[in-house]
Amino acid sequence: MTRCFLLGIFLLTTGCTRHSSSLNDMMWFVGDWEGIRLDTEDGTEEPIAVNVAVLADGSGLIERLEVKTADKPYLGFTVFTPLDSANCWLMTYANSVRPTFSSLSGPAANQRIVLETIEARGNRKSRVVLEMVDSLHIRRTNFIALRDGNEWRKLFTDELVLQGHGQK
Repeated sequence: MTRCFLLGIFLLTTGCTRHSSSLNDMMWFVGDWEGIRLDTEDGTEEPIAVNVAVLADGSGLIERLEVKTADKPYLGFTVFTPLDSANCWLMTYANSVRPTFSSLSGPAANQRIVLETIEARGNRKSRVVLEMVDSLHIRRTNFIALRDGNEWRKLFTDELVLQGHGQK
């Protein structure tokens, strides 16, 4: 299944060209990260590892995420590419639970990016807030829309530390 995800991401990014937004908007996210995923609903904490690298052609970033759940690992693969509008990024991802591609977009500024679903499937509108807490820590918070998207419910928060620098 992992090979299928990687093939899909490869096919998705092969036609990409450089855009007006700069990779500098997101370079703070590049690296190997580790930490915990805190489930908002039940309070469980699970170990998480995230690797973020620049795509070989320099057109964006690729992320591999693994959450070590009690049952089996949850895997996610994401490609971040800058859009033509200033500081706006596209996030395209698939995961081992729902292996279809989903796309979110949003602005990046001041080591923070807020992405929202481009085209929601039914009522499944999502928001992802990714932010640098300090030079060694990143926080990712995922939300799901309630009703028409004017209210949001937090699903989980990833508290990440640059690998080799201990837990926060």
